[in-house]
Amino acid sequence: MASVDSAVRLGVVRSSELAVSGLPSRVRAATRHVDAKAESGLESIVRELARLIGFRTVSQVQFSGVGRVDLVVEEWVVVEADGAEFHDAEVTARDRHRDAVLVGHGCTVLHFRYAQVVHDPKLVVATLIAAVASHRRIRNSGSIARRAWRRAEMLQLA
Repeated sequence: MASVDSAVRLGVVRSSELAVSGLPSRVRAATRHVDAKAESGLESIVRELARLIGFRTVSQVQFSGVGRVDLVVEEWVVVEADGAEFHDAEVTARDRHRDAVLVGHGCTVLHFRYAQVVHDPKLVVATLIAAVASHRRIRNSGSIARRAWRRAEMLQLA
């Protein structure tokens, strides 16, 4: 998924070229959920994990006073997926300011690092579910979270 997102974003391949019937079924399945707005492989992986457990997501959402965020889950949970280059003091201070502004907008903000996304996807899934379950602005958050947990268990992501 991350590779296909990147290829479409960079213009290496067009979305229309992905509908080729001769592709292996596993590759065809991944192309159904391509999002050319995704700016990193980590973001694509988190988006796919959220999608697999049934959450609605939107990539690269603009917020006033903040700019773009990587991903929004169920309209209120903001997810930032940060690689190794995003952990110096200046970036951390800027992130803290952005997080405060996003909380002011009513959002819950989650940051996932490379190691978490790649090596501990179960933690990422559990955290997403907990954030959705506890957010008061998400209509039917409890039932959405329970359904996501059942899907995660079925997919061995719990």
